[in-house]
Amino acid sequence: MYYPKSQIQTELFTNGNDFTLTPSDESYSGYYFITGDNQAFTGKNPNDKPNRPLSPTTNRYSSTNTPLIVSNPKPTINTGEYIVDPLYNISRKNPISEFQMPPLSPIQTYPKLQESDYKVGEFQRYFVKKINSAKYIEINKTDYLKYLNKESTVNWQLYAPFNLPWEITGNRSKVYGVNKKTVSRITNNLELIGFKSYFKDRYDQFYKDLDKKTRLPLK
Repeated sequence: MYYPKSQIQTELFTNGNDFTLTPSDESYSGYYFITGDNQAFTGKNPNDKPNRPLSPTTNRYSSTNTPLIVSNPKPTINTGEYIVDPLYNISRKNPISEFQMPPLSPIQTYPKLQESDYKVGEFQRYFVKKINSAKYIEINKTDYLKYLNKESTVNWQLYAPFNLPWEITGNRSKVYGVNKKTVSRITNNLELIGFKSYFKDRYDQFYKDLDKKTRLPLK
């Protein structure tokens, strides 16, 4: 079973009053970790073997999947995944349907413009930047709002969302210049190292001439 590191509390410690080893029911003292689906295992983390399953000495699980009570939680937001033997979950009689789905990584999206966008003359472009990395991904508005609102279905801990306006009609040279300045301003304000290279000097991308009468793109 795979767990993102952001869903695991590692390097927790119990003095022997909190858990028993499964299935021996012996009291356990030492390091342990908790996964996002409320499973406790021996070891500082899933790489610290053996990872024997633990059972709480009191009823610390609830029907609403409330996290275990811990005395010294140490949450992490590192990237990557841990592997936990699925037999441990089977031994604890936890059906697969109860597992929490890991948050999704951003999906690259190419903007699809409508005639209404060209009538307005500009549209919004949405991006996420990976924390501590010069990696930029263009996404759609729906996913942008998920990252902005820090929804649990996306990896908001690892990606910072931002957006910018993008002109697409008018004088082509002017459009090019305005979009270039916009990117430069956003880059400086948000300290987006390497963001300019994303556009490959195509600051007139999506540009179209409009029919002066209909205000629609010329074929």
